Amino acid sequence: MNQLYVGREYARDLSPSEIKQLKEFDTKMSAYQKYVSESIHQQVQSLFGGMNSDLWSLLGDPAPATTEIPSDSTTALAPVEAPEAPSFCVAIY
Repeated sequence: MNQLYVGREYARDLSPSEIKQLKEFDTKMSAYQKYVSESIHQQVQSLFGGMNSDLWSLLGDPAPATTEIPSDSTTALAPVEAPEAPSFCVAIY
């Protein structure tokens, strides 16, 4: 759906330019979310080692699929910045 709402009220349809902005934002936000998730997982794994599957089960989540990282590896993830939301996306409190 390409409709803009203010609260629960329909305001208008998005323009083709706004649809393009929204798709670009979605792509960038997905990459940012993946980066954050992988970064947290990497930090948990470095702190708890093999115990991380127990930690995830305590949180009620299955342990995420992992690839084994050599212990001598200090590979850091390339930072990904949170994208700026399009101008028509404004939180209303």
